[in-house]
Amino acid sequence: MDAVDISRKLCLTAAIVGARTRKDLAAAFRRANPRTPFDVERANKWLQGRARPREQQVYDDWAALLGGVTGPWIAETSFDDFAERICEGREEDRETLMRRAGAFGGDEFRAAAVRHGGEGGANLAGLYVTYSYAWSPYFPGRLIRGAFEIRSTAGGLAATYLQTRITDRLEAAGPVSLLRRALLADLREQQERTAFQFTLFPPMSLASVLGGLVCGPAVLGADPQPSVSRVVMVRLRSPTERLAGDCVLDEGASIAADLAALGACLPDLAEADRRLDGFLAAPVGGPYDHVTLDSFRPLVALFDEEWMAPAAAP
Repeated sequence: MDAVDISRKLCLTAAIVGARTRKDLAAAFRRANPRTPFDVERANKWLQGRARPREQQVYDDWAALLGGVTGPWIAETSFDDFAERICEGREEDRETLMRRAGAFGGDEFRAAAVRHGGEGGANLAGLYVTYSYAWSPYFPGRLIRGAFEIRSTAGGLAATYLQTRITDRLEAAGPVSLLRRALLADLREQQERTAFQFTLFPPMSLASVLGGLVCGPAVLGADPQPSVSRVVMVRLRSPTERLAGDCVLDEGASIAADLAALGACLPDLAEADRRLDGFLAAPVGGPYDHVTLDSFRPLVALFDEEWMAPAAAP
């Protein structure tokens, strides 16, 4: 029996049975079989992807816990088929259960998603519009809009970052890596004029928004100054010609209004701008810029809701 993607299947099972901790999940297995070989210590390894259950009884107890499936099917089916089958007919919809599974599994759940290229990993691939502050001394305090596309390749994930500037079009490409505590992208321009290194929070379950820091040399200016700024990347449902426009936004421009023009469904533009500005405004006076998860969570809540809403009318 070739068991696949066990960690994510366990996380989704935890979401379905209402388990908040690994002890809760073990208790659920004991309800199915008081003598189950499932225990917390071994479950830790299974959830981290370091091992897989070898005893058939674990899969049989798992099947009894979920109902309507068999142990071998749980072990061997793909995660996508597993999720479709066991989420069907539940009181909560699949997206809700996936969010709970992501909360249960944390970084390991997201890392496994990208490794296996299934739910979450496939979701990470797509087109994002990016907002960050200009590095050029010619545009102090102005926002820059760019396009960031993540795609799946035979070797993993890759990305391309685009900016349409006054003088030309800047395009940088390179690999994307998902670590336990960060999403990294090392992108370089073919002409070797510049490069961008993105260090982002690991994607949440829907990957509706990414955020973190981007650094590189300033291109438009007298000196190639090493620069860094915070960056927000909002997932788009479809490409738009608006991304081909000048990347430098008007002074005082509203990001929320720009997103609405790109097709985002944001019912409260003022609240969206408040959250976006709160994340992009780096603290002043400290020895470094420490981007906090507390500043990022409001964006995840905002854009997860937007991503699940019906597409905005043209």
